[in-house]
Amino acid sequence: MTEKKVELTVLVNKLSEKIDAINIQIGTPPSASVPESQNLYRLLASRSSWQDVLDLDVCTVKDLEWWFHAVSAWNGKSFHVKPKDHIQLATDTSGEGWGGIIVDSHQEAQGAWERSTSSRSSNFREISDGYSFPPPFHDVSALISSFMKLKSDLSERPESMLRSIQAALTHFFAAAWDSNPFDADLKNFVTALIKVRTKHASGRTKVMPIKPITDLFCKWGENHELSIKHLRQKTIALLSLSMMARPSDLAPAMGFHRNQMRFSEDNSVVITLCGIKNDSDRHGFEIKIDKASNPKVDPVACLKNYLDRKAGYTSKSSIVNDYTLQQHQRPVLIFPLNRTDFFIFVEKFTLP
Repeated sequence: MTEKKVELTVLVNKLSEKIDAINIQIGTPPSASVPESQNLYRLLASRSSWQDVLDLDVCTVKDLEWWFHAVSAWNGKSFHVKPKDHIQLATDTSGEGWGGIIVDSHQEAQGAWERSTSSRSSNFREISDGYSFPPPFHDVSALISSFMKLKSDLSERPESMLRSIQAALTHFFAAAWDSNPFDADLKNFVTALIKVRTKHASGRTKVMPIKPITDLFCKWGENHELSIKHLRQKTIALLSLSMMARPSDLAPAMGFHRNQMRFSEDNSVVITLCGIKNDSDRHGFEIKIDKASNPKVDPVACLKNYLDRKAGYTSKSSIVNDYTLQQHQRPVLIFPLNRTDFFIFVEKFTLP
């Protein structure tokens, strides 16, 4: 490697003459732009005398030449780093649709032209795509289409999920921007996804017979002999079967109050249900349950016995007339049953 010998005093004087005469404003130190300058700093730091002769390698010599040239160019000037563009888009159009990609991020978007736009000339479409990418509402349609396709790949029967997403987005856009992104083309796309992604039709669920359940409760004994936990299971199960309602309807998250139940002298009860299916705007409706012929499986008697037992466990500081239905952390299997689904059904939504 070719080396040059130079006295340290001469080198420092030349650098000082240049540096003292400049007035620069930069965002980062100049040394950060030239990694080779570290060689020079290392040589200067290892000196023992100002008259020492340094052996400069080729890289250091080029580094010094760069500094002399750069200092001369910056003299009396202000240096600003050019700001980098935040987003760079590469777009493409055709007669049917448009597309684009964000440079260096690999994020893509695409969509179809409206009929009024697709009938225009190619120059018009290119200008429209370049100046207003993504076109108004076309980017929304592309994102929704991509999201719908992603969700449809996760299920063998995506109809319910896609319809729920469509309804939620429709209400969101109507409230936020008073618009509806689901035009005729996007609706057809969602319908096509449902038909293509549906692997097999949903089968009918067999009706669960009630006799095994009633036979089980008959083996449990009288209500006063059961623990409050077993009585709670029995009550919620019989109410669900009698009212043909979901346990979540009988145990809403906002609580269930005793003023929603009216017991009659004929041993029947009228229960008012409010906010069914997460609809808090409904005023509620009433369901009347008559007394059963078998007292061991009578839902009215079980409910009255449970309320009487529960009142004894209620502290004085709490409201006796109100109680909240809570969900257990895990199911408790008391007796073995072939209908395990029934126990999960009962234990998932239970009274406290």
